[in-house]
Amino acid sequence: VYQKYLIAKEKYLEDHKTYDSRLQSWIDEAERRKKAIADYKYKLSVYHTQKRAEYALTQLEKRQASESHDKLLREIFGFLDKVMPPFPFNERQLIKEAFQDVGRDVKEKIGLKIFPSTNMIIRTERYCEDFNLIVEAKTQESITGIYYEEALNSQRASRYVVSTSDLGWINCDRFLNLSPRDRTNLTIANVDQGTKCFMIFKNIKSVLRPFGQKDKMFNNIPKGEAISLLALKFVGDQVFMARRDMTTGSVDRLELEYEQTTLSKLKEIIKGVGN
Repeated sequence: VYQKYLIAKEKYLEDHKTYDSRLQSWIDEAERRKKAIADYKYKLSVYHTQKRAEYALTQLEKRQASESHDKLLREIFGFLDKVMPPFPFNERQLIKEAFQDVGRDVKEKIGLKIFPSTNMIIRTERYCEDFNLIVEAKTQESITGIYYEEALNSQRASRYVVSTSDLGWINCDRFLNLSPRDRTNLTIANVDQGTKCFMIFKNIKSVLRPFGQKDKMFNNIPKGEAISLLALKFVGDQVFMARRDMTTGSVDRLELEYEQTTLSKLKEIIKGVGN
């Protein structure tokens, strides 16, 4: 019995040497499968949103010769403003298929709730609202030569930054495969409510958003990366911007200084911020 105990103990100690790395690999795989479910949900929601818009445009084309454009556009906007009906998506079944008999272990270790990134969430009423503002902005610009300031506010700042540049979004889990010694944290302190902050990685042409309320935190980012910190805040129809170019790891906490700017200047700055 004692000999069997020694053999079992030796196997356990040998197995324990690689336990941490195997556990991390298992966690990474579980996170990859969760992300695959989130990506599928996103693509499905995009598909149904596009079909909804296509239907609206088809209805518009059918009646454009017989009814006034103003009336038709109001009806289309009214249709798109309504909450989109739920699309077929069985999250529970997908989780069951993805994890099968290890679902309980995954739930206890990292959780089984699927969190798509915020830019994945499809809200057709925002599309409609933005489209209205774009039309108004262009009309105002053509009449007065002055860009319509309300076309951009804190709620639309995130999409404005990406759509104005050639940058794409990334999540904080992008860098989790780096060793802890190669990662660092950075906090932007004392940020006013409603201010939007962005970390732009120049090397990979990508944007990361922070966590937190008063202090905005970028955690587990790689050291030694050339970045631009960009912050936008809005006071009435005035736009204020702060920008700081730096290398990650040089400081772990800072405050930004803001200057008033115009939308035309802001657009040029955003276009060049990733270079």
